[in-house]
Parts: sequence; structure tokens; C-alpha cells
Amino acid sequence: MMAIRARSGAPRREGGAAAVEFALVLPLLLLLIFGIIDYGMFFFDSIGMRQGAREAARSAVVLRVDATACGSTISYDNIACTARTGSNNILGKAAGAVTGGGPAQVKVYMKLQTNGSNAAGWVQGNQFVMCTQVAEKPATGFVPFPANGIMTSKVVMSIESAASAPSGSLVTDAAPAGGDWTWC
Repeated sequence: MMAIRARSGAPRREGGAAAVEFALVLPLLLLLIFGIIDYGMFFFDSIGMRQGAREAARSAVVLRVDATACGSTISYDNIACTARTGSNNILGKAAGAVTGGGPAQVKVYMKLQTNGSNAAGWVQGNQFVMCTQVAEKPATGFVPFPANGIMTSKVVMSIESAASAPSGSLVTDAAPAGGDWTWC
């Protein structure tokens, strides 16, 4: 039988190598984690803003507004208010990722498009276009946002009720810094 002898000499230490590898990988790992957090919040807020614009456009084409938040008058201003407050649950953080915070930062642009065979204006079958944008900055600041952090949403719906047009004039807010309305 052969006897197994222990190796002579001191045992090898690899604890230092693992610490060096961890120190090299940690910055990349943190950048990846913060990027996931920032982009997750960006896409979450983008979906919320799109939903707010969709709800406002839908309430416009059927001539109904949220009377509790924006008043009971069917007006373009109240429709814009519905778009802003519809985004409030997502973007209405007092000190959140949205520049300045709150639904007041959601900018609204409205227009009417003819169906081709219809006359211009608020006519059944014509299209109501609701566009919204907001400037958002990353929460962690480690990764840049697409389009300089300008989130956009465009909703087009056919006018269903033409019994009477909303009062007032179509809303055109100033675009946020770095944004414009040419895409709408």
C-alpha cells in the first residue's frame, strides 16, 4: 500500500485574488444595477404617461371628463387636465425623478385631423390627436436616458360624439426644455 503524504510547504492563499477580482467587477455590477433601476423607472413612468394620455383622449372623443379632478365642463382645458392628472399616479412624485415633480410638468398638445370626406373641426369620424411629453432625469444619475430624457406619447382616436364640441380652444403647451412638438 502506498502512503499518501501531505504536501510540504505552506498552503496556497487565494483570498487576496478573490478580493481583487471582486474590486474589478464591482463598478460594472453597480452600473448594471443602477441602470436597471433607472430604466425600469423610466419605462414605468412612460407607460403611466401613455395611459394618462389615452384616458384623456378617450374621455374627449365621448365628451366626458373627470369631474372630480378637473371640473365638469367639457372643455379642451379640462381634457388637458385629465391627461395631466391621469399621469399623476406615476409622475406625481413630490421629489421624484420628474423634473420639478408633479403632473404640471406633463405638457399637452392637441389637434384635430379630418377623415378626408368630413369637414374640418369636431365632426364624428374625424380624429382627435392627444400628444404629451415630460422631461425626466435619472434617479441615480449613472446612466443617460434616451432622447435626453424626454418621454413622449401620442394617442389618436376617432371622434364618437359630435353632439357638441368641447369649449375653448385646443391646448398647446410649451414643450419641455430639449423637446418639441414636430413628432406629433
